[in-house]
Amino acid sequence: MSKEQLLSALYPSTPWYAVVASRDADDLEDPPGEPGKTRAAAYIIWYFLGLFGGHRFYTKRYGSACVQLLLSMSLIGLPASLLWWIRDVFYVHQWVSAFNEERRRQYQSRLFYVEQPTFFVH
Repeated sequence: MSKEQLLSALYPSTPWYAVVASRDADDLEDPPGEPGKTRAAAYIIWYFLGLFGGHRFYTKRYGSACVQLLLSMSLIGLPASLLWWIRDVFYVHQWVSAFNEERRRQYQSRLFYVEQPTFFVH
């Protein structure tokens, strides 16, 4: 076996883990250990705590959740918070889907990360 054949066997142009990653990446379930956010829970939180931004805290939109909480505590901001609460019924499902997809994408990128070896063959 020549040196070139040996090197190509040790370092193939398409590594086996890249083939496995591209084939199995779409078949992965959610990350183990912690379940994703559910639309049912988000809408229940929206219904009972939505006026105070509870559904926004649930989907990790902390900035707008704090603003909505502060608005709902004042008499002047309460009508604005009520309109905001009604408008959010159309967006909660998108936020939950985006949160779960981002979580899944981060999990997949960590799962298939493999460093190249740092040694040389002479």
